[in-house]
Amino acid sequence: MKKTGIFVFFVVFVLSFASFPAQRADKTFNVGGGVFAGMTAIKADVTFSGASTNINIQDLYLRMGVAFADSQNLTPSLSWRKIAPLFLEGVYYLTDDAYVGAGLNVPLMVSDNFTGSLGCQMFIGSDFETGIIGRAYAEAGYSTINILDSKSFAGLHCIVGLRYALM
Repeated sequence: MKKTGIFVFFVVFVLSFASFPAQRADKTFNVGGGVFAGMTAIKADVTFSGASTNINIQDLYLRMGVAFADSQNLTPSLSWRKIAPLFLEGVYYLTDDAYVGAGLNVPLMVSDNFTGSLGCQMFIGSDFETGIIGRAYAEAGYSTINILDSKSFAGLHCIVGLRYALM
């Protein structure tokens, strides 16, 4: 696990300095996959610029979306869970392509009719222009997904995906 975290940090660090500066879109649709709270996951979200809202902060973005996480890679088959958390994140760009972010999540659906509780995530990330299919991004950090009266999931948050500008 430690080698994975070091590798992910290295990839995000290299991507942030190897990318080309570009104008960021005010609204984007993002889709990615990887690890959310240590579980295998896919996610989709929409990002809004603070400049396009009443906040009027150029480098601050608000991101809202949903993920689908599967704990089969972490737990024995008896306590295997599928979870769909709704998340809300704040993302602040430090440079044209490197950012930090943090947010809250709450599971909308948990397998076996369990009830979800408030969780969180924090990460660093980078995005860069691919030239053909939008912008690629990578994020690494730590996240938790909580379930009432049951074991909660916490661990590596590592997502790689694509970002598409919306009109």
